[in-house]
Amino acid sequence: MQTQICKECGKEKPLSEFWETISGYEKMCKACRMLRRYEQRLKKRKENGQRTRTLTTREVNKLRENGLRYCPRCKRVLPLEEFSHTKGKKNNSPHCHECCSDLLLELREKEEYKNSHKEYYKQRKEQAKNRNLLIKYGISLEMYNEMLEKQDGKCAVCGKTTTENGKCLAVDHDHKTGKIRGLLCNNCNVSVGFLQDNPELALVIHEYLKNGG
Repeated sequence: MQTQICKECGKEKPLSEFWETISGYEKMCKACRMLRRYEQRLKKRKENGQRTRTLTTREVNKLRENGLRYCPRCKRVLPLEEFSHTKGKKNNSPHCHECCSDLLLELREKEEYKNSHKEYYKQRKEQAKNRNLLIKYGISLEMYNEMLEKQDGKCAVCGKTTTENGKCLAVDHDHKTGKIRGLLCNNCNVSVGFLQDNPELALVIHEYLKNGG
C-alpha cells in the first residue's frame, strides 16, 4: 500500500487519504485540507462580523475522541450521552438535553410558532377529510364545500346548520347506484339510513305520524 507524509500534520497516511490532482496527489491530507478551508472561512466570517463557532473543528474532534461534546448554549463540556440522537445517527443535536428542553419551551411560547402549528394541523385535517371523501364517496373536499354552499350551509332535509348539528354535515348517497343526493345532519342521515333507500316506507311513516300513530 502506497503512503505519503502530510506536510501539515506530519503523519504518514495512505494515498486514499489525499485528494488526487493532475500531477499526482496533494501534499496535504484530506482532513488537514478540510480543516484549513474551515479556518479560512472562519477568519472571513470574523472579518465580516458574522457569527462563528466557539470551537474549531480540531477542538471538536478532540473532545469527541474523549467521549465529550461542547454545548454552545450552556457553554458546558458534557458526555455524549447528554446529547439527543435519532435512530441511525449519533449525537446529531448541537445542544444538550437540558438546553433542548429549554429551547423548545421558549419556541412554544412564541406566537408565530403557535400560529404555524395551528395552520399545519388545519391543513392535515383538511387533507385527511379530502382523502376520506375521495375513498368513500368519490368526491373531493372542494366538491363537498360547493355542495355545502348550494345548501346555504344547512341540512338538505331539516335545514339544521353545521353549528346546530354539532359536526360537519354527512354525505348522503344512494347505496345501490352510489349517486350523491346531498348533505344531511346526523339525525336526518340516520333516519334516511333506516329507511333503506325506500321512499314508499317514508310515505307509510309520514301517514302514520300524520294520523297520530
